[in-house]
Amino acid sequence: MRKVEVVPHNPAWKMIFQTEASLVKEALGETVMAVHHIGSTAIPDIHAKPIIDLLDLLHNWICDMVLNLMLFLFSAIPHELRSSPKAECKRL
Repeated sequence: MRKVEVVPHNPAWKMIFQTEASLVKEALGETVMAVHHIGSTAIPDIHAKPIIDLLDLLHNWICDMVLNLMLFLFSAIPHELRSSPKAECKRL
């Protein structure tokens, strides 16, 4: 059974999200409509798993290609630094 770590809120999570969102926007350019910080780390003053969750809204025409790229890149992240992939592409 996998152990879940829950820690006190870290104010740095907001800056980490902003940095990651900037990298996503830079890498994907105009295909990105928005990047949102979601999950428990986005809520101030609550305990959370120390994992920053991003929700990327992409234009439909590129969605499938980017999803495949994200899953490929995810596979390059060392196992101990990642959670399971939860990528989902929904048509608007």
